[in-house]
Amino acid sequence: MPPKINLGDQSDRAKLVLDIYTHESSNLAVSAGKQSDDSERIVNVVDLPSRIDSLQLANELAQLVAASKNQPVEPQKIQALRDAEVAARQGDRSKIPALLRKAGSWALESATKLGIEVAVTAFKASLGQK
Repeated sequence: MPPKINLGDQSDRAKLVLDIYTHESSNLAVSAGKQSDDSERIVNVVDLPSRIDSLQLANELAQLVAASKNQPVEPQKIQALRDAEVAARQGDRSKIPALLRKAGSWALESATKLGIEVAVTAFKASLGQK
């Protein structure tokens, strides 16, 4: 289990708990839920492995979007793939993990079936799988 660090101003009676995970790069995406007084916000830090080539990932995500046109997939999941592709093309690696999580496990399964290994690796890292 990763160490937890409490951060933030305790005067507002809220604390931020940050789960630290060791990854291969310093590009991080942070996701957190809503917070109110006397609550604890859990922040999961997820990054994209440094061995993933952003341009190759963008190309493979484009393949996945094209292949998904024949599948019954929710439009917001397809849009998440498109947004991840754009982020990869722009080199904005910090946005990619959250977008891949929005696309969901069906996208990982589809990428696996298509044999697009860079995308599979990115999905697994984003979904917390090895």
